[in-house]
Amino acid sequence: MVSWSTYLSAVSVFLVGYYGLVVLVYFRKEIFRKIRTSPVNAPTVVSPLLAKTPVEDSLSTGFQPVSLLDEIHAYMNQAAEDLPTAQDALVAGVQSILQKYPPIEDSFFRLSINDLVVSLAESKCNVEISPDVLRRLWS
Repeated sequence: MVSWSTYLSAVSVFLVGYYGLVVLVYFRKEIFRKIRTSPVNAPTVVSPLLAKTPVEDSLSTGFQPVSLLDEIHAYMNQAAEDLPTAQDALVAGVQSILQKYPPIEDSFFRLSINDLVVSLAESKCNVEISPDVLRRLWS
């Protein structure tokens, strides 16, 4: 004969094991990534667009990446409310924002801005932007 406490203990052990296995199966990539990258060895990656620059650098070049990013985010949020939006209209709006700032010569900044525009267009506006349309962003 099995007592209630023995039954509940066995069921508890089974459930903990089952949910532990479920978590391991669904989140194994994240778990192994955290195990491999300990906080001591973790590389610190800071995007140049979000990195804080000295005041004299931003004043001398006139380029202020944080305000540019904020403006692009605000434009995409507004475009998401004014659905439907075509990819040409989104790129034209971002291009008009970029014209307010000095020309960006660094290719890393351009790639980062392209990635931002593509990801915001897909996530907020459900619009896929083709590479051909993105090239017009910088012309």
